[in-house]
Amino acid sequence: MIEVRSVETKKQLLEFVKFPNSLYADNPYFVPFLISDELKLLDSKTSSASAHCKTRFFLAYKDAKIVGRVGCIINKLYNQKIGKKQLRFTRFDVIDDLEVSKALFAKVRLFAKQTRSQEIVGPIGFSDTDHQGMLVDGYDQMSLCITNYNFSYYKEHLESLGFKKEIDWVEYKISIPEKPTERIQKIFDLEDKIIKKGKYALRRFKNQREINKMLPTAIKIMDEAYEHLYGYVPLNNKQIKEIIANFKVILKPEFVFVVELKESKEVVGYGFIAPNLSKGFKKANGKLLPFGIFHLLHDIKHYDTIDFYSIGIKKQHQKLGANILIIAEGLKFAINNKVKYAETGPELETNLEVQAQWKDFEKVLHKRRRLYIKKDLYF
Repeated sequence: MIEVRSVETKKQLLEFVKFPNSLYADNPYFVPFLISDELKLLDSKTSSASAHCKTRFFLAYKDAKIVGRVGCIINKLYNQKIGKKQLRFTRFDVIDDLEVSKALFAKVRLFAKQTRSQEIVGPIGFSDTDHQGMLVDGYDQMSLCITNYNFSYYKEHLESLGFKKEIDWVEYKISIPEKPTERIQKIFDLEDKIIKKGKYALRRFKNQREINKMLPTAIKIMDEAYEHLYGYVPLNNKQIKEIIANFKVILKPEFVFVVELKESKEVVGYGFIAPNLSKGFKKANGKLLPFGIFHLLHDIKHYDTIDFYSIGIKKQHQKLGANILIIAEGLKFAINNKVKYAETGPELETNLEVQAQWKDFEKVLHKRRRLYIKKDLYF
């Protein structure tokens, strides 16, 4: 018998957060999230998104054992933006039993009815920095530390329940040459021309304190540059502070590329990269203490792959060369440090401008994530 219970206690929330770690315990491609971060985000008392989001979480049991989970989010800010009542489902994980998925989504539909939602979409989290999309291609590729993993049968379960594709995110793995190719040298030459014109300059950072002071400005640029993208909601001050705190370990001066106007020093664009920390997060298994932090610190110093975390340019400066400076500097860093690969992270398939930045590189589209939608809600 399958029973679905609402998560009401701290113990249940901990079980909700830890369920994927047991479900994927033997999977080499699954990368656990930090348990402490998940607990903080999902608890309405501590969540940085609680001011504009209403949530409900469910656990499925079979023979007294947890066999599935799913969360519901009503993002009031995004619903105001799109002018409709949309319910997001998030953190859907389940054993390969369609009946369990049916039982979980019966609760999702009930919550949709209670909140008078017009459609259900997911998997998608609280914001653009949260879990997004269901893996539909690339099951033999390790997740990034910022992306989720799922088995192939998830897709079959959702489609059996009547969910349809809404939009996809794609991820590229880019090969970095040992020395500049002819195409890459053209990028370096173009960077030189842009700098000589004197409009833009690159800002260098000495320490983490300088980076932290700049991050709120970069996030405001991200809000402006990403505002038109599907699902995007501007970050509030609490979320911004949370991101800054999370980046303290990862963002070193050599990983941050900022473009400013040479005369006014106004920041007009940024790019963040970081060593790929997937192996370190996997070894940490959701915990920084007592030994998890050492696995991450090891990966920060020893790596052959970097992740492109984010790049953003103010609208009035897009297509004017600011992005070339960021890409060129990132390439120089990668080549000088003998990096073999760069991973882009999820990019909306409709975001052709971002994808066009990789046109001159040897790359492979190695992961695809899908957002599903169900509109025919008959209550």
